[in-house]
Amino acid sequence: MTLPLDYFGQTAYTSDFSPPIVDHIHERPVSHQSLLQYLLRHRPQPQSTITQPDLDIRETEGEYIIDVELAGVSDKNAINVEWTSSRSLVVSGNIDRPFIPEDKPADPVPDTSRKESIGTRGASGEWAPAPDPQAPKMMLVVAERKIGPFRRHFNFPVDVEMNKLKAVLKSGLLTIKVPKKGLAVEGGGRVNIEV
Repeated sequence: MTLPLDYFGQTAYTSDFSPPIVDHIHERPVSHQSLLQYLLRHRPQPQSTITQPDLDIRETEGEYIIDVELAGVSDKNAINVEWTSSRSLVVSGNIDRPFIPEDKPADPVPDTSRKESIGTRGASGEWAPAPDPQAPKMMLVVAERKIGPFRRHFNFPVDVEMNKLKAVLKSGLLTIKVPKKGLAVEGGGRVNIEV
């Protein structure tokens, strides 16, 4: 008789099966596509989907260390690290594409021989010409980055010291250190992220 295997390839017993340590284990694709392959095969993802950023989980004798890739996130307030029990932790937030202001050309010398007839007047009466329809616009050509809302849920196999949990955001990598403990912690709360 063959017993079923769990996510880690170990024998799963129905009486002592615990949930996996992370909500969804996935692997990163091995190689990137060329621009032509991307343009031919790309199907835009709906903006409302919740992504799952890549992560590593390491374990020592006294703690778990979680590294979550959050490329482009520099504001710690964009990330929520919350625990719900002595064994459950949720990391969520939003990754935005950075805003790049378009370069404005220097103001040309006004041509007094030509009369500007299309435009508007500002609140103080100054004349603002209509935008030039032939001005170059910034356009997104390739969109491989995972942007938008994200969420990861962790279930630890042992009780951990959630009140001693430390989270540090540095260079787009969120590192969470979760010390192990023997007794359960009651309640829930939010964790502050250091920079």
